[in-house]
Amino acid sequence: RNLSSGGDGDYFSDGLAEELLNVLSKIEGLRVAARTSAFSFKNASTTVAEIGRSLGVATVCEGSVRSAGERVRISVSLVKVSDGFQLWSETYDRTLQDIFAVQDDIAQSVVQELRGLLLGVEPENVSMMEVKSVVAVAVRGRSDDAEAQRLMLLGRYRLGTFTRESVEAAIDCYKRALDIDPEFALCWSELSRAYSIAAGKSWASTEEAFRLSKAAVNRALELEPDLAEAHAQLG
Repeated sequence: RNLSSGGDGDYFSDGLAEELLNVLSKIEGLRVAARTSAFSFKNASTTVAEIGRSLGVATVCEGSVRSAGERVRISVSLVKVSDGFQLWSETYDRTLQDIFAVQDDIAQSVVQELRGLLLGVEPENVSMMEVKSVVAVAVRGRSDDAEAQRLMLLGRYRLGTFTRESVEAAIDCYKRALDIDPEFALCWSELSRAYSIAAGKSWASTEEAFRLSKAAVNRALELEPDLAEAHAQLG
């Protein structure tokens, strides 16, 4: 949930949630509800038990974001559906420059807790070295630059509204992110997706837009050959 006072914070809270969903879905042994299903409960007055039944999941990860300038407070918890008790919770007061460390820490904590449940051992006995290793593999393809990451999240948010103007704005965001970090593989994949949408909707020259789309996704795979998002986009 976006708890920021301004009206433009949804892209950041949605983007952080989607990034975590994408990372966790790449962890072997975890089954993660799809974005469309999970996001349908955004801002809904629904209990964790009701969400769990609807999604067919045993645990729910929920949180909120409150930002002011460069400062951001992220509160997150992992809740067991069967009894409603928290398995883990944490609050982070950081700057936007620290967002990668926060995202990784959230993912590592969730993986540690769920692996403990799956393996029938206490979470503190789960190897953190192994947890950090699998999360590091799952986040491959992202940027190390906070502004490039912010622009990618903003572009993805705009792309989701599927209007001609928003797709053009998304492409602009992706290009600006890639100007900052030309080796941002995930952003190349997102740019490819935006071009293919523009081509499919006839908002641009179909031949030219698909050419640009394929060039962008091929660049993503040159940078990160195992990037799942890029292989899906190429398909």
